[in-house]
Parts: sequence; structure tokens; C-alpha cells
Amino acid sequence: VGEPGSMAARPAVRCLNVGKLDYVRAQSLQRLLVRARRMEIAPDTLLLVEHPPVFTLGRVQASHTNLKVSKEDIAAAGASIVQSDRGGNVTFHGPGQLVAYPILDLGGYKRDLRWYVSALERALIATASSFGLQARAGGDGETGVWVQDAKIAALGISVQRWVTSHGLALNADVDLRFFELIVPCGLHERP
Repeated sequence: VGEPGSMAARPAVRCLNVGKLDYVRAQSLQRLLVRARRMEIAPDTLLLVEHPPVFTLGRVQASHTNLKVSKEDIAAAGASIVQSDRGGNVTFHGPGQLVAYPILDLGGYKRDLRWYVSALERALIATASSFGLQARAGGDGETGVWVQDAKIAALGISVQRWVTSHGLALNADVDLRFFELIVPCGLHERP
């Protein structure tokens, strides 16, 4: 998460790959980890998970209006809807998507949310590059990370007393048909 080329000592980060976990349980686990981190009884932690099909609504007031179909249609498609305590709009999580929830005390890095979001974007761009993809951070009005005109990763974070939660979702082999049921991240003019 540090600046490129920086050799400064960084806190150790524990990685927990919990595999498949439903969103509500993952959100509860994050809350426990955030509380433990704020109390300084747990280290910085990167929580890795894959969710069953779920649409999550961020704190943006109108995120529910970006569902293109009824709740019944979403249930019929095999997905659930969950209100999230992260920022942002509506997004989809499901099989074939790597979801990473960094639980970090930004006091050990940099207390700057723009820097943190940029660090997440840089990590995603470097990951895409390792697979031969030329990715970029979103431009004007765009969020997340893109390869040409296709969004490959979404960001949605929460920060409490400089301890982060939620994070990013990288589409690896996800069923893109689920995205047809929503206006992802509220980006009406994008595919």
C-alpha cells in the first residue's frame, strides 16, 4: 500500500483467505476485525473472500434506484440484496470475483483517503499488468479500474477512526449477466 519506490518500513499485514462466505457474515467479520484493530489487539489484515451472488447497496442515497429489476426478479436470478455500510452505490459480488477487504490502520501508512483509494487502484493495476492487461484508474466520473472501456474492478470503502474496511472486487471469471440487472456503481453511460 506504500508509495512506489518507498523503502520505509510498513506494518505487517496478516492475510486471511476465508474462501466462500456470504456477504452478511463477511460484513460481520469485518466489523469484528475493525474493532480489534482499533483496540490494537489485531494486526492489519487483508480478508480475501468469494461471495455467493449478492447485490450490495452502498451508502449513496439513491443506490436502490439503480436496480433495474424487482427484488423478486433478483431472487429468481439466484441472488440476494444486502444493505452495506460501505461508501458507493450498488454493485454485484459473486463466484469468479476476488473480493479483498483490507482492515488497515491508516495511521501506519498515511491518513489520507485519496491516497488510500489511489493505493488500492495502483494495486489492482499492478495485478492486471501481471496478467498482461493494461489497466487504468477511472477517469472523470468513473470509479474503479478499467481495461479500455470495460470496468474490471470496483472499489467501495468504509473508514472509522482511520481504520479501513470493505475494499475492492476484481472480476476474474464472474458471470457478467448479473451486471445487466443493475446500473453498476451508478454509471448510467457505461457498459
